[in-house]
Amino acid sequence: MIKKLFLHIKLLINKYKTNKYMRLEPELLLHIKEDFLMSSGKVIVVEMKLQRLPGINKKEFPQDYKFNLIAYNKVNEEECILIDNHDRKKPH
Repeated sequence: MIKKLFLHIKLLINKYKTNKYMRLEPELLLHIKEDFLMSSGKVIVVEMKLQRLPGINKKEFPQDYKFNLIAYNKVNEEECILIDNHDRKKPH
């Protein structure tokens, strides 16, 4: 499932790299939210968001893309994993 999401993101990024029209406001390219039932009985929510930010906050997002990946326990949201991107940092 995750490999499929990243392939979809890569295709979207390549599509918009070649786009000649400049957009000034953030453009939501992908927003997926799914619940997964684990063998332990916990329900884990996975949410992924990809935005194109042309001309917006160039210092923080020089590639014009921002992504967020969040996975959390539906019952206890403090049990979570957050992954995102920033300038001069690998996804963390």
